Amino acid sequence: MNWLPLRKGVCALLSALILAGCSSKGEEEEVEAKPLVSFDASAELTTLWSASVGNGADDKYVRLQPALYLDELFVADARGVVAAFDQQSGKRLWRVELDLPVSSGVYAGFGIVVLGTEGGEVVALNAEDGSERWRTRVTSEVLSVADSNGDVVVIRTIDEKLAGLDNLSGERRWIFESAQPVLSLRGTGDPVIEDDRVYVGFGNGSIKSLSTRNGVLRWEQAVAEAEGRTELERMIDVDAAPLVENGTVYVVSYQGNVIALDAVRGNLVWQRKASSYESLAMGFGYLYMADEQGFLSALDKNSNAIVWQQKELEHRQLGTPVVVSSYVAVADYDGYVHFLSQIDGSFVARTRIDSEGIRGRMVALGGTLYAYGNSGKLVAIKVQ
Repeated sequence: MNWLPLRKGVCALLSALILAGCSSKGEEEEVEAKPLVSFDASAELTTLWSASVGNGADDKYVRLQPALYLDELFVADARGVVAAFDQQSGKRLWRVELDLPVSSGVYAGFGIVVLGTEGGEVVALNAEDGSERWRTRVTSEVLSVADSNGDVVVIRTIDEKLAGLDNLSGERRWIFESAQPVLSLRGTGDPVIEDDRVYVGFGNGSIKSLSTRNGVLRWEQAVAEAEGRTELERMIDVDAAPLVENGTVYVVSYQGNVIALDAVRGNLVWQRKASSYESLAMGFGYLYMADEQGFLSALDKNSNAIVWQQKELEHRQLGTPVVVSSYVAVADYDGYVHFLSQIDGSFVARTRIDSEGIRGRMVALGGTLYAYGNSGKLVAIKVQ
């Protein structure tokens, strides 16, 4: 039997380790994670390969996700072990030890592999052999995954700043600062670049669009408005990465809304009450959202109507949903990966990857899912 803190472990997620309110009466109420249900599997899972990469999260609250680039998979552990693998065979292509406290997931693209550290360093490695390209210091700890358009690398720090770094040299091109909330979750929204714009959420409940060239604000929109009397009740972080699709930006906040916006002007298309700190996924014309209660929902991307909702994973601390083949996969706190039908949300398969859990976002290519567990186990699973 597993017992989890109320609000899906909010106190463990706070950016300050101990804050007034976390230990106050009522905040220690516990709820039971819903037991796993039995079902007849209709999809077949095959483990293509697995590998061990360092110490994983190393007992820290970090979300270390792998990255796909060309025909390779890149991953880093919390102590700075970075490795590259062939996507299909699992053959290790290179491994380096940076001896740095890595705190972000990996970005890979345009010939480089980028990661951030607890000490506010951003390191770029050569994707071919792991040799260091450049190293730059930013203003504070990096929890978000970087993004790049080949000209500039954009990185978000926990002090509500966004930095644009030169892709070749790491030299800082620009910096943007947003207002800091009194209290926030331990996490930051990943920036997402589309064309000449970068979209990113902040701890004050807003999403902003900036120029990748100079960091100038194009528009901003509130995803949530703070409500309640206590600072815990008023937390409205946008820790989810925006999802940009065909001129529309979709994003969700904690204790706020899931919204759709016009990508160019930031005008509101629709909104619906929701609370999540996990990024959205899209498939079959649906938005997939794992909320703080542990419900996995499919929303019509045009009307925001709920098409289906799977409630059998309640309080299981779901991660970010990932579309793989014709299914949607989601990991939980206990290291299980659940595969569901995109059509009706029914369970089709399940496997346990890491008994220490899976906190980092999984990635998929075609019918293969890649997951990096908290213990350092990296797995490639084929679903059919």
